Amino acid sequence: MGGVAVCIALLSALIKRSPVSEPALAVLVGLAVGPYGLSWLDLARWGDSFSILEQAARLTLAIGLMGVALRLQRAPLKAMLKPVMLLLIFVMLGMWLVSSLLAGWLLGLSLWAALLLSAVVTPTDPVVASSIVTGKFAKQHLPLRLRDTLSAESGANDGLAYAFVMLPILMLSHSPDQAWLRWLIESVLIGIGGAALMGAIVGLQQPSCWPLQSTRSW
Repeated sequence: MGGVAVCIALLSALIKRSPVSEPALAVLVGLAVGPYGLSWLDLARWGDSFSILEQAARLTLAIGLMGVALRLQRAPLKAMLKPVMLLLIFVMLGMWLVSSLLAGWLLGLSLWAALLLSAVVTPTDPVVASSIVTGKFAKQHLPLRLRDTLSAESGANDGLAYAFVMLPILMLSHSPDQAWLRWLIESVLIGIGGAALMGAIVGLQQPSCWPLQSTRSW
């Protein structure tokens, strides 16, 4: 896995000129060396494959979100607040509801199962979004404001999607009263609010480390 990351980094300039993005290339390599390919990497030999995938997904998501956060500058964040909130509240919520309606209609899923499936597919992946808003092509054809807005939205919607995912899961595994209480306390207040507060506190500890960007070019 380390070798794949190093090779992709060394060949990043060549990959950016090709139609295949870095995440897609990494997925293809994973399929090739996985149990459905050469069987060089088989998680079943290491233990519980579901637990391994869960922790690997958490680590990968954390690295991707940190990369998005480090690209954003502090100066234009206030100007981005309104469009990002519109995307998170109206567009993401609408996508969640529309996807759940399609899942229930086309797949015949129950209400909470359809809401769970739509909560999984609705959020924008920050790693895929990074391949769109970074690089020479993006800098030449996309304004900085649009690139920063897409980056901020792709990072923020993963945290907000946590509430969308946990509500159907709790409803399917607990009574409605217990589910709503746990969702409000554990998912919304602690999982989202607490994490955002911790991130804000850590980010404000070293303000000199965050370069201010002029809003003129933005």
